[in-house]
Amino acid sequence: MKKRPNYTNKNSTQTVKEGLEEYYKINYDLTNPNTQPDDFGKILLAHDVGHIIYGCDIDMYDELKLLPLSWWTSECTFQ
Repeated sequence: MKKRPNYTNKNSTQTVKEGLEEYYKINYDLTNPNTQPDDFGKILLAHDVGHIIYGCDIDMYDELKLLPLSWWTSECTFQ
């Protein structure tokens, strides 16, 4: 069984920066926000930071948890 990343541990003492470094190291095949146009890169980065803040991995179960958490706790609107 795959070991869950440290940033998903509720007792992790990592900073967001450290969590993101681990996230990008483990998930090296994901699209890096820095390689995208500014507007889209900001959306990707916010999503990636959400993984760290909420302690979600990239499996489908955690992605489904992250979606409502992101909407309920953000100022995102459909305009």
